[in-house]
Amino acid sequence: MKLWCFSRKNAREFYREKMGWYYREDIPEDTAVISIAGTPEIQEKYLKDNEEHWFEEGPNVLNLNFDDVAEDEFEYNGFMFYGLTMADARRAVEFIVRNQDKNFYVNCRAGKSRSQAFIQFILDCFPDRENELNPENPPCTPNIDVLTKLKRIYLYEH
Repeated sequence: MKLWCFSRKNAREFYREKMGWYYREDIPEDTAVISIAGTPEIQEKYLKDNEEHWFEEGPNVLNLNFDDVAEDEFEYNGFMFYGLTMADARRAVEFIVRNQDKNFYVNCRAGKSRSQAFIQFILDCFPDRENELNPENPPCTPNIDVLTKLKRIYLYEH
């Protein structure tokens, strides 16, 4: 099963240009997508970007908005950054458990930290999965706070 991680730019190319997925209904039944974007204020005022999610949320699509920080809240240059909440970590774990037998495609802005935490979580907590990793973006530096929250929820509730 595929367990692929992408940057935002590479996800767009893959979803739209390579796979022809423009709407949630275009995504095959054996596939789950996790899209991670920053919080709206940080996108607009700090990054000066608008990271919209590619697909409407549904049974095979999870959209999350949190910043790439290693704590719940972090102030920098007058901006408040917000990490993954426990409520969203719980939603994410439930989503992954429900879809554990599917191909996973996970994206965030750079494809190196937040999305990699989700990849590492699946690798660690579902060891019986045979995973094909994205050769262009192998596991590297997961956000430890995100990974810890996902594992904590999974270990205590499953």
